[in-house]
Amino acid sequence: MQLLEKSTYYEIHNIDASPVKHLQISTTEYLHASFLLWEYKRSYSKREYRELLAGYGWDKSSTEEKRALKLAENFSDFAYRPHALAQIPITTLLRLCSDKYKPIIEVLKQVEEDDLTCAYVLDLIKERQALLKKQKESELKTKASIWKRNCRGERYAQFPPIYEDDHQTGVLTQKLMEEYGLIPQDILRKAIADLYQKISEGEQQEAATQEVDDAPENTNEAVNNKYNESKFSANQSQTVEERWLELNERLQKDIDTFDYISNETGNLIIENCLSWEAAVPQDRKWNAIAHVVNRDEALLKYLSNYAYGNNPQWRKNWGAILASYYNFEQELEWVGTAVRNDALMAMEFKIPAIVEVKDGDFQGKQGKIIELHGDNTSPILVKFDNSQIYFHWIELEIVAEAATFASNASIEEIRQESSKQPESDWELQISFLDEAINALIEGTWEDIRNIFNRHPLIKQQAWDALSTAQKRRVVDITPETTKLLNRAKKDCVIQDFKEIAVGVYQIRLPGTLIWEQRAFHEIEIRHYLRKWREAIAL
Repeated sequence: MQLLEKSTYYEIHNIDASPVKHLQISTTEYLHASFLLWEYKRSYSKREYRELLAGYGWDKSSTEEKRALKLAENFSDFAYRPHALAQIPITTLLRLCSDKYKPIIEVLKQVEEDDLTCAYVLDLIKERQALLKKQKESELKTKASIWKRNCRGERYAQFPPIYEDDHQTGVLTQKLMEEYGLIPQDILRKAIADLYQKISEGEQQEAATQEVDDAPENTNEAVNNKYNESKFSANQSQTVEERWLELNERLQKDIDTFDYISNETGNLIIENCLSWEAAVPQDRKWNAIAHVVNRDEALLKYLSNYAYGNNPQWRKNWGAILASYYNFEQELEWVGTAVRNDALMAMEFKIPAIVEVKDGDFQGKQGKIIELHGDNTSPILVKFDNSQIYFHWIELEIVAEAATFASNASIEEIRQESSKQPESDWELQISFLDEAINALIEGTWEDIRNIFNRHPLIKQQAWDALSTAQKRRVVDITPETTKLLNRAKKDCVIQDFKEIAVGVYQIRLPGTLIWEQRAFHEIEIRHYLRKWREAIAL
């Protein structure tokens, strides 16, 4: 677009020339969307709400839905006067929804509409930042710390000078350096780790012995939990709740700032969760993960993506951990489908096992397990000949177990497994491929996207089964944005991508393991693709 002496953009499009008015309108419209979703979520059942969103082409539990509901919940007092917030950008309003800035919302409730300007809110944010900084500084003054930060903001430990009459520490350190080729940092690290382990193990053994001796017989479980929680606290010099809150704040900060989890934060979360899991009974292991992500499905997805790339074994164990969690049913209200299905398989309800209903209206009827979903009272979805019904697991009895087949198995794996079982089981397992082929031949683009999001490894087999005319039909209904990303992947501009909703993608850049979720129109994706698109346009 050429620079002109006088702008004609507003004349060409017949719009108001003031950019501020358009920003105010966009804020008001986003608030309308947020309050509508909030009202729908409170008024409808979970299933009705999910169907309503599907009718609008908006996936439940997407990042955008979470943001909208978060905004409506925190600004609920403005539901009858959303225009009062029109001058404040949506990004600023979402910022105020964080625990750090929530007190500002209480102030805004008392302010006259004419005074609710962006400048006024930004001033309140600066005041809040100054107050928090002052509080943090006052806390640091009362608590000795060895932590420092370098010019890049990276944290490191710095020990005070060591003055000794016999110079023992310096003499022994020098000998270890000269005789064994060690460096001071390794010497200090190993010495402190050994000392800490000895002290903590001694304290834990003494405390556990004392509590078991003093406790009544019927309180063994409480003693066990208390012992394990105190072990976790000692390791971190904090209470368990404080550590979880700190990790959640770091996680949320990473997502808000970078839209991915940094290695420092990710490794810290994994390390602490593994420590907790090692210290508590099996039925409490999920507690740490749930608290660190604050039972937020979007944050759990970020953590899941990070764990797949950095500690896949820990992530692989999530299903078994969740399935044996003491509060399992309540967790199903927020945990995403991938982890749910992992938990389903951990309970030996392997997809697509054949089950029989033990009681109720469907007593004696047999169907196939599809997934672990729905609400917390009837989470297991069973498919019958002409219907799909949710059941509680105590209502079901496994008639024919599925083999090791899972939703991410390849067709070759399915074929190998079919040779070990009756023909009916093979037909049951290959039905996913049939479903994918039918979606490509007759389904909408949304049908195609959903089946391959659930079963990505059968994409090529399904595509190869199509005729030339059928393939041409799929190409014709493919969105232009998806075609562009396919070409970008072919040209190695991006490593891979997944379409998770209309216009919303997860992408992975070359040389990285992190999946980043972006709407196609967002500037980040445009930045990734801009030079490449300009080159292919020439």
